[in-house]
Amino acid sequence: MKTMTLRTRMLAIASFFIAGGCFAQENFSWKELINETCFLDTAKFREVRSKDPMISFPMYYGYVHNEEFLIVNIDSWVTSETYEIPTHLTPKDSDKSYKVTGIYGACGNKYPPNVPSYAQWNISPLEKVQELVIPSTVREVLRGAFARFTNLKTLRIPKTVTTIETPMMITSQHLDWNVDSIIVEKGNPVYDSRENCNAIIHTQSNELIAGCKNTTIPSSIEGIGPVAFYRISNLKKVDIPDNVKRIGALAFCNSGLESVTIGSGVKRIPLRCFEDCDKLTDVVFSEGLDSIDALAFFFCENLKSAHIPRSTTYIAKYNSGFTLTKEDTLKLAYLDKFSTPDNHDAFLTCTGMTSFTVEEGNPIYDSRDGCNARIETKTNKLIKGISTSTIPESVKIISAHAFLYGNTPKEIYLPDGLELVEDDAIWNRMDKLRIGPYLKSIHYLAIELADTIYSDSRDAVP
Repeated sequence: MKTMTLRTRMLAIASFFIAGGCFAQENFSWKELINETCFLDTAKFREVRSKDPMISFPMYYGYVHNEEFLIVNIDSWVTSETYEIPTHLTPKDSDKSYKVTGIYGACGNKYPPNVPSYAQWNISPLEKVQELVIPSTVREVLRGAFARFTNLKTLRIPKTVTTIETPMMITSQHLDWNVDSIIVEKGNPVYDSRENCNAIIHTQSNELIAGCKNTTIPSSIEGIGPVAFYRISNLKKVDIPDNVKRIGALAFCNSGLESVTIGSGVKRIPLRCFEDCDKLTDVVFSEGLDSIDALAFFFCENLKSAHIPRSTTYIAKYNSGFTLTKEDTLKLAYLDKFSTPDNHDAFLTCTGMTSFTVEEGNPIYDSRDGCNARIETKTNKLIKGISTSTIPESVKIISAHAFLYGNTPKEIYLPDGLELVEDDAIWNRMDKLRIGPYLKSIHYLAIELADTIYSDSRDAVP
């Protein structure tokens, strides 16, 4: 093989940039380019005015690349109920027109690079708009694209859109998104709304990636994607059919969900799946569920009960050394990668629970003697309790943080069989702490002070 000459190398590099590189790429992806330094170094941020007479402040902000435009923000008050995004926009003080091929929105407190402060998201929602029409020039709908359309009733996705990045409603103001109807135009090669399901389904993977309050889950899908129902406050009841095999992280997080039935096809309830569903009262697990991950029901404060099936062999438990506040977890919700260290109880801060049971025959856990708690059978360790729990005589260990964040009974009896009460096992104040006559010791960090501490047959408290 002959050594490539300097001239040949220069021509090869030039061909890359002209044909497929940063400066003259055909069929490029906004989603990819917006994160590439080579693109951002050469792109200019533009202010663009619309000729739409229904908009009193017709300003659009976004990126230009070649002859195309990516909308990042619409700084306007829209007075009509139907709003159609324009197909072309002309920069201020310019005659050149750019084709609108992408829509992008701020994600939490994260903005695209090089966005000046004056062009960042206006806090005012576009409340007048009830129907949003995306033109056939658009091929990419990126994260947070429709966040300010808080009273949207109908969203129509044309067949030209081949990239959708969810969630489409995240903003720095954490606005809810209560669209009633989602329709993907027939003939779209990547997405569909089969069976009039009022949702966006990724056709090849059979995964529902975005839903609304009127979504019906088709029998043909196999998955529900991450953040598919995120912040949909008017969502009430969901029945996940047996054909669904997987659910993504934060799928129902911050929604108005009141009851959910999880079909037998779901093997795993992922990280923070139902986090902050503060109206959720009823959840039904099916036999076949294998695991419940960390913070799956975090801050579901009105959840009444949980009955763990025989098949469930892993439930995330709280490990000491790291505390996550509600504010922290809300910030984490807007990270690009939905990951949290797996050291948090799946039912953390479910303070309204009155019943917590494990199906008989479960090989890992039990709720012996009607104790309303989760016990690790092999070690006789009480891992998770609630305000109505009792501690069976056969329990040897009470785990750290077993009774945490409002889940402490008013009166607790520590039986004689206990060998260890771990640090911070009981956090909340109690009316009474009763100690068995032969209990050997309690770690001084195991409990908060009780109003009354007493023993059955002795005056001294260990």
